[in-house]
Amino acid sequence: MLSHMIVMENFQRIGVRGLYSTQAIVEGVDRMIIQSYLSPVAGLVLAAAACVLAPAPLSAQGVGDAEWFGPAANGLIDQPSRRVYRKPAAPRTAARRAPSSLRDGQPVHARKSYQRRRVVQAARYRTPRLSSSAKEWDDSFDTSTIRHMAPVYSDPLGNDVTRMPDKPGGGLFQGSLGRSRIGSKTPVISQNTLDAMQAAIARYEYLERRGGWKPIPAGPDLRVGSRSPRVGLLRERLMATGDLRQRSGNSNSFDAYVGQAVQHFQKRHGLLATGYVNSRTLKALNVTASARLTQLRLNLERLSQMVGSTPKSFIMVNIAAAELEAVESNSVRSRHRTVVGKTDRPSPLISSKVVQVNFYPFWHVPQSIVRKDLIPKLKTDPGYLARTNTRVLKSWGGEEIDPATVDWNDPAAEELKFQQDPGPSNAMGFVRINFPNSHAVYMHDTPTKGLFSHEYRAYSSGCIRIQNVQDLVGWLLQREKDWSPSKVNQTINSGESVDVNLKNPMPVYWTYFTAWAQPDGTVQFRRDLYSRDGVGQLAANY
Repeated sequence: MLSHMIVMENFQRIGVRGLYSTQAIVEGVDRMIIQSYLSPVAGLVLAAAACVLAPAPLSAQGVGDAEWFGPAANGLIDQPSRRVYRKPAAPRTAARRAPSSLRDGQPVHARKSYQRRRVVQAARYRTPRLSSSAKEWDDSFDTSTIRHMAPVYSDPLGNDVTRMPDKPGGGLFQGSLGRSRIGSKTPVISQNTLDAMQAAIARYEYLERRGGWKPIPAGPDLRVGSRSPRVGLLRERLMATGDLRQRSGNSNSFDAYVGQAVQHFQKRHGLLATGYVNSRTLKALNVTASARLTQLRLNLERLSQMVGSTPKSFIMVNIAAAELEAVESNSVRSRHRTVVGKTDRPSPLISSKVVQVNFYPFWHVPQSIVRKDLIPKLKTDPGYLARTNTRVLKSWGGEEIDPATVDWNDPAAEELKFQQDPGPSNAMGFVRINFPNSHAVYMHDTPTKGLFSHEYRAYSSGCIRIQNVQDLVGWLLQREKDWSPSKVNQTINSGESVDVNLKNPMPVYWTYFTAWAQPDGTVQFRRDLYSRDGVGQLAANY
């Protein structure tokens, strides 16, 4: 009994539960023979049996050129240290794998019984869920902070936040920081991204030399169950960039594997991951390999000008992606979806520093918005000012005017000043983040939070609206000596206007990146929102 326990201990020590090479088996058995735990004859038998049962070494499972754009090079992180069951065949292929005695000459009910047993086995030995550190798709498109293991509720500001009941005083601020993971922690502005982009350019140059991919004709939406020659072209297109495995076949059937590949493609291109091909996804699919290569080269140049000159902690807004990164110590601490400027009122490129945070601010309506939006609105709806708590002034800080006495058709009305009081309808929401710039723009909350769920988010007049902005504000103020989390909570809950001047200004950059790559090989593209890349309207209008 003792010798049996010693043998098992040695087997566990050398890893017989997961041996991947014959050499490891032989060395382990030799060790036990030398220590007199086994006789030479027993050791020889044991080694021969273990070598027969051992799986092939991982080093022999080579990846050919066909998998160059495979998931390992385009977002799927695979760590072979953990073995899992392989899911048995689907019910529709079970009959083909049945013993020959059941395929030929047996009653139909016998074959169906065998298929039912295989279905039960498939449910019983379903592939277990792997931890995020073992295998995951990098969902960097999902830019809002992901929260787990805490109850979610809607705060008075209309945001979904979490409470931390195990911590005293765990209110809005502390709960809103209870996040689990945010996808890739590599900032877009980093040397790692620069290196990954150079590798991506090499891959897309190879694709362009081979002729790129064929366009997919317009037609009805493609989804699971669709059968069409267009699906065959879709498969070829997805395999070309590694969203679909090369060995998935070239049939004209849209199956679940194609649906998952479409989802991965959509995430890489800033689209809603629906898993079916609608008109927007089709336009993104049909952007040529040459255009994508041009975008990668242009953005490599844009990125090269910034890498090395940014500090360890900063805020980066990518206007093309409608996304914000908060970077701390060269690592992304949170990502936020944003709403950016319309195509006719684009958000500008900015390099500045955040110097002030305004809780429940007054909004002084810019004259450009007065002329383009507010005056035309008041011509048809004079009661709009009263509903939105907006005052009319002769000048900033001057006398207030009764809106009923103003002729909105008079050109002189455009010279009046408009000030919106703090409140639920205030266009700034509950907070504004100020930084010096010559464009009169800023970052702020918004009362129209439903826009963050849109895949196209260019709706503002140039300012940046931020989802879950309380996370960002809490991070900015935690660097200030006099602003504890409890004080931030108290200020938010009070509803009073408070201006906070930052003693430690935070660098902020508004950028325009339509293409970048991540260290795991994932290549990200976004629509050329303001047509600055010069690669055609197809890359700008999806």
